[in-house]
This record gives sequence, structure tokens and C-alpha cells, in this order.
Amino acid sequence: MMKRIVAVLLAGLMLGALASCAKNNGGITDDTVINIGTQEMTYQDTNGDTFTYEYLTSTTVRITGFSGNYEPHEVVIPAKIENRDVTEIGAEAFTSSSCIKSLKIDAALVRIGNYAFSNCQSLESISFPSSLEEI
Repeated sequence: MMKRIVAVLLAGLMLGALASCAKNNGGITDDTVINIGTQEMTYQDTNGDTFTYEYLTSTTVRITGFSGNYEPHEVVIPAKIENRDVTEIGAEAFTSSSCIKSLKIDAALVRIGNYAFSNCQSLESISFPSSLEEI
């Protein structure tokens, strides 16, 4: 009798565990917080400039790369991407970008990584925001 009770309890526990796994959708989630720093995405502005970025938190992003059109022009760092604040520019994000003549930063940046703008031969001016804490 005791074996039957234990067997029924174990079977119930196993069915419960299987049911909860079935609701997992194969590990796919809509919660972007889980995906922080694990995936790079791209954003293209109206000038055709493309920014590669990654999530820092559920409300902030870091720009990790850049690709622009070929003519030197003013590049604007957006304040938001996907309704998330742009707070960082990653190390070497704009390295060797010959299309940047001037850089306007609309974002509330707090950090710019090492060599972010190295070897940008056409770059003449940058306007840094007052929010900047670390270069």
C-alpha cells in the first residue's frame, strides 16, 4: 500500500515538472533583461548610418560598432534606440570610420570606451554632452 502511495506521488511530481517545461517555449523569452550583453543588434538612422549595439540593462544600450555612407558628414549619436537610452560607446566602436566629419551626441552618454574614435581621419569636431563621466 505504501509503495502505491509513493508511486502515485512520484508520478504526480513528474507530470507537474513536465507541464512546467512545456510552457517554457523552448527557452525563448520576450524578456530582454535575460538577453543583456548576449546579442548584438543593428539600428539604421535616416541618414543611412548603421549602429551596432547591445543591451546593458533593460533600459540602456551600448553602441559597439558603426557603418556609415562613404561621404564625410555629420554623424548623430541617437539619444535612444528601441526606446532605450544610449549611455555608452564601446571601445573601438567607430575606429577607422572615414565618413565622420563631425560628431553630434544627442545621447546622455556616461562612458566612451578606449579608442572609440581612433583613426577617424575625416573627423574634425565632436560635441561632448555634460553627462559624460568617463572617456
